[in-house]
Amino acid sequence: MVVKARYLILGGLLLLVAACSSEGRKYNENPRKALKATQEYLSENAYYGGQQQLATLSTGRIDLGKKLFFDKRLSGSGNVSCATCHNPDQGYTQNGRALPPGAAHISGGRNAPSLYDVVARRHFFHDGRAYSLETQVTEPLMNPAEMANGSLPEMAARVRALKDYERFFAYAFGAPANEESIAISLSAYQRTLVTGPSRFDLWKYQGRKRVLDEDEVRGYALFTGKAGCGACHLVGLTSAPLTDEKFHDTGYAATKPATFAQVDTGRHQVTGNEDDMFAFRTPSLRNVALTAPYMHDGRLPTLHSVVSFFDQSSGLGLSSQEKKDLVAFLESLTSLKRP
Repeated sequence: MVVKARYLILGGLLLLVAACSSEGRKYNENPRKALKATQEYLSENAYYGGQQQLATLSTGRIDLGKKLFFDKRLSGSGNVSCATCHNPDQGYTQNGRALPPGAAHISGGRNAPSLYDVVARRHFFHDGRAYSLETQVTEPLMNPAEMANGSLPEMAARVRALKDYERFFAYAFGAPANEESIAISLSAYQRTLVTGPSRFDLWKYQGRKRVLDEDEVRGYALFTGKAGCGACHLVGLTSAPLTDEKFHDTGYAATKPATFAQVDTGRHQVTGNEDDMFAFRTPSLRNVALTAPYMHDGRLPTLHSVVSFFDQSSGLGLSSQEKKDLVAFLESLTSLKRP
C-alpha cells in the first residue's frame, strides 16, 4: 500500500508538471501574458536591472521579436533561424548537438547556451564578452558559423523588403526595420523566456517538504556540502539564482582533446588577463536537466558525466550512490512552469 501511494503521489506530481508546462507555453504565445510574466519576474529580481530592461519592452516588440526569432530569412542563406540552435522544445538550446552547425553548415567552437531566464544574466556568451542582450544578439547574426549575414545593414535591408514585416515594425517602432530595432525586438522576445519555481523552490522556500524524495534531499546536502557545488551555483536565503555570475577555471577547458583545432582559453580571450585563462561563465543550473549536452563545448553528454568529471578532477571521492543523489537533486531544479 505504501508503494502504491508513492506512485499515486508521483503520478500527481507528473500531471502537475505537465499542466504547468502547458500553461507556460500558453503565456509565452500571448505577448500580453508574456509581458506580464516578465514584468513580475523582473520586479522580483530588481538587482538584475529590472527597470532598465522593462523600458525596452512592449507587446508589439515582443510579438515582432518572436516572429524574427523563428524566421530563417534572418540568416544569410535563409536556412537557419535563432530557434534552430535555441529550440523551445529542447530547453532553448539544441539537445544532442555539442556544436550545432549554422547557416553555412559549419560549426563554431562552443555549445549553444540555453536562453531560459536570460533576462537575469549579467554577462552573455560563455566568455561574457557582451553585457546586454541588445549587443549579444548582433553577434550570431554576423558570425559565419551561425547566421552568416554579410553585414548588419544588408540584413536589415533584406528584412525591410519583406512585406509581411511592415505592419509589425510600424506598430512596434512607427518606422521601417533597421539594425537597432531588429536587435531590440529580438532582445524583447528573449526577455520573456522566464521560468517559474521548481520542486526544489517549493521545498526550500515554501516549506513543502514532501515534494522532494529522499535521494533529492541527500543530493542537496551534497550540493551545498561535500561536493562544493554551492560555492559557485549560489543558493540564497530567499531564492536560488544557482550562479554567481562570475568566471571560473574549473580545470575542464585544459582537458580539450587534440582533435580540436585550438584550445579555448575562455574569458582570457576577452580580457587578456592571465588570471582569466580557461575561465568560463558560471551557468545557472535552473532547468539544467533539459539542456544537455554540457560545458562550453558540449563534450559532456549527461548530468552523470558532469558529476563524474568534477568528482574526478576535484578529488571529491563521491560514491556511486552519492553521484546518483546529486544528479537527482539537479533534476529537481526543473521549473514547473516554462515558456
